[in-house]
Amino acid sequence: MSDAAKLVDGERQAMYGDPRPNFERIAALWGAYLAEREAIPEVVSGLEDLVQAEQVADMMILLKLARDMGPGDCPDNMLDVQGYAEIKRRLKYPTKSAEQKDGVV
Repeated sequence: MSDAAKLVDGERQAMYGDPRPNFERIAALWGAYLAEREAIPEVVSGLEDLVQAEQVADMMILLKLARDMGPGDCPDNMLDVQGYAEIKRRLKYPTKSAEQKDGVV
């Protein structure tokens, strides 16, 4: 099992549960936030679905990359990037078998 899979399936799994509903919840909240912040009422309709769960993974990776560019040195940022990439892979390819998840085909 990769370090990213260990991160996703280990402590984070126990803390936050399955990534899919968590990322769908984040996507809904981000979409609602963006819809609420939009000033043009006719554009607001449908914005609550603007962000998808896979995009949450993308944006969390970008957040970690931005933090890594800062003055601090936190190696956990790159491990978190791997974890978010693993979650995105699972969101994008949900039907992969356990063997394929571990890189065995």
